[in-house]
Amino acid sequence: MNVLLIDDDSTFRFIAKMITEKSGILQIIAEADDGESGLEYLRDCVSKKGILPDVILLDLNMPRMDGWEFLRQYPEIFRENQRIPVVVVSSSINREDREKSETFPCVRGMIAKPLTEADLHEIKALAHPA
Repeated sequence: MNVLLIDDDSTFRFIAKMITEKSGILQIIAEADDGESGLEYLRDCVSKKGILPDVILLDLNMPRMDGWEFLRQYPEIFRENQRIPVVVVSSSINREDREKSETFPCVRGMIAKPLTEADLHEIKALAHPA
């Protein structure tokens, strides 16, 4: 399962990439350090008919464009196409963040950082429930 990872923390991205490569459960095909870069990547994939990710892992708190703004703008990219499921991966354990994220139809769930191999199985199940 191919992943677009959107997170401003380069250490987290590095560790996530190591965990996913070791597990073989998910494969990070692209990384973005904020919501705007993530949207640009997706727009480019759509316009050039590139390989889209199967799931997007999204941090909420980022500079330039945070995860909330990404979630507001994200549906505009896929007006005619099926949307890619989003799993929020955040250090926030705030109940309000979880509830707010659930108001976006594309969000399938929320995972607390740091990622573990068990989380990767959960992400896979959330992105494509049986």
